[in-house]
Amino acid sequence: RLAMLKPAPQSLRELPRGPPGTLPPPPGGFGLPPPPGFPGFRPGFPPMMPGMMRPPIMHGLRPPPNSSTHQTGLTPSLLRLFVSRAPVEYHPPPAKAKKTQPYTGIADYVKLFTDPAEEEDSPPPEPEVKETRAAKKARIAAEKAKENDAKIEEELKGWNPKEDPKLADSDPYKTLFVGRLSYDVDEAKLRREFERFGAVKSVHVVEDREGKPRGYAFVEFERESDMKHAYRSADGLKLEDRRILVDAERGRTVPDWKPRRFGGGLGGTRRGGKTENNLVAGRDQVYHSRPQEGGGYGGQGHGG
Repeated sequence: RLAMLKPAPQSLRELPRGPPGTLPPPPGGFGLPPPPGFPGFRPGFPPMMPGMMRPPIMHGLRPPPNSSTHQTGLTPSLLRLFVSRAPVEYHPPPAKAKKTQPYTGIADYVKLFTDPAEEEDSPPPEPEVKETRAAKKARIAAEKAKENDAKIEEELKGWNPKEDPKLADSDPYKTLFVGRLSYDVDEAKLRREFERFGAVKSVHVVEDREGKPRGYAFVEFERESDMKHAYRSADGLKLEDRRILVDAERGRTVPDWKPRRFGGGLGGTRRGGKTENNLVAGRDQVYHSRPQEGGGYGGQGHGG
């Protein structure tokens, strides 16, 4: 039984070693015998397993005659991938040290603390509440609304249509307010549309400082009956593919009347939100939701 035992293999520590950075020796290199079961082993070729066929050597990869080949059989282009890199170059530390804040004690900050014995019964101060984004947005909106209200109050003091010299020759009880006009409608076209209800005395399309129409006008009739007829029939008339709104002039007939640009007006179709806006025009709310009493045109309107 002892004679059948094979001798122990040679220790790896006693094997010859190559220089640092080189590849390990192939089987059979450095005087090592080829491993068993690898017939036909030759240095420079990969080992062959039993039953395997050696792949043919391509003509283009065949080394030239009388040329030295590496013991692993790798080509020079592949051997370059296993070459170790150059060592990292040593750089001495900088001569100028980095400036840092010196370490200090807390003696300078003791005066900022309070004496617990003096404020034993006093409650702790309330923590500072940081303003959130939503609160900041609401605060800015409230400040802008306050500034806008102050500006409107200042402009409202100088607005008095009863003393306007441009309206001295017109009769407010014969004048209609026409709103939601297209910017392409001029005075001649507006006069032609309203002459079907009676004789028109004057037509005035309101413009801004640059001479551009603002989308509303005033039409004065010769007779008050014609104005009332136009008031009942012309509301919703289509001009230049837009439905117009017709109402009585309120600026000189209703006490304490304010136009929409000063926070007044009739209706609530532009209050700001879908839940706040009214889907019915202001004239329909006033003249179709309550009975008419006496003469005149109610208490509110669009004119001004």
